[in-house]
Amino acid sequence: MDPTIFGWALLGPVISLIIALPITIKYKDNSLVDIGWALGFVSMAWISFLYNGIKYSSWSLRQILITSLVTVWGIRLITYIIVRRKIRKVEDKRFVTYREKWQSNFILKSFLVIFVPQMIIVYIIGSPVVYANSITDTALIPSLHGIILLAIGAAVWLEGFFFETVGDIQLMKFRNNPANKGKTLSSGLWKFSRHPNYFGESEQWWGIFIIALSFAFDDLSNITHIIVGWVMILGPITLTLLLLKFSGIPTLETEEMLNKREGYKEYIETTSSFIPWFPKKKKN
Repeated sequence: MDPTIFGWALLGPVISLIIALPITIKYKDNSLVDIGWALGFVSMAWISFLYNGIKYSSWSLRQILITSLVTVWGIRLITYIIVRRKIRKVEDKRFVTYREKWQSNFILKSFLVIFVPQMIIVYIIGSPVVYANSITDTALIPSLHGIILLAIGAAVWLEGFFFETVGDIQLMKFRNNPANKGKTLSSGLWKFSRHPNYFGESEQWWGIFIIALSFAFDDLSNITHIIVGWVMILGPITLTLLLLKFSGIPTLETEEMLNKREGYKEYIETTSSFIPWFPKKKKN
């Protein structure tokens, strides 16, 4: 494992989010920071992948897979952001309050409060793929432990990709129908979770972590690899906490939504918040 690769990988989120800053300024829409968010992860994956491959002439199938999965995740998210922007043409309400409050030094405050923290968060969440790409993996076939974890991780990622992609498509179609204005989406995947897209997002990064962990278990005698591999669990934990407690669900499930959306209160009472599950029976 080459620790230097973690330093180079930091350039990914830093440069990506700096590039995103003028885009948000031009369109007066700080929610476009999500483009830098997505590019940050993809660039981290490719910087670490190319660094390890060029320096050590070692690219394993697992490293190609994990880098590809992060790339697919990023392309999907950027595509969704662009499509959403063309349809809605308004700034995400999460950032509207900031724009109203920060009348002076808006750009500087946006950079320090929104962009810099995201650089750090992206680096933490994306660290498992950097860890996977930091290991010189010359084995054509992983160990049995590695194969098992690889299979589990890939399956978890695929399920997460399904939930996020289908959930976003269903929500977009629902919102684009004028007849649904003021109503609550409670069909499709949204029947089983109030936030299937967030669940899918979290699940994909748990899948990435499990795949990365497969490298640690190739050689059970290498304690350093195992310890560092488990430390990488901070990545998916950080993302899941963000979605559950901070910038995800809490920003959407507000008192305003309870009063604004038809049937939303009943929807909250009967539908799982995050992990998909069968709806509860309506209260009398």
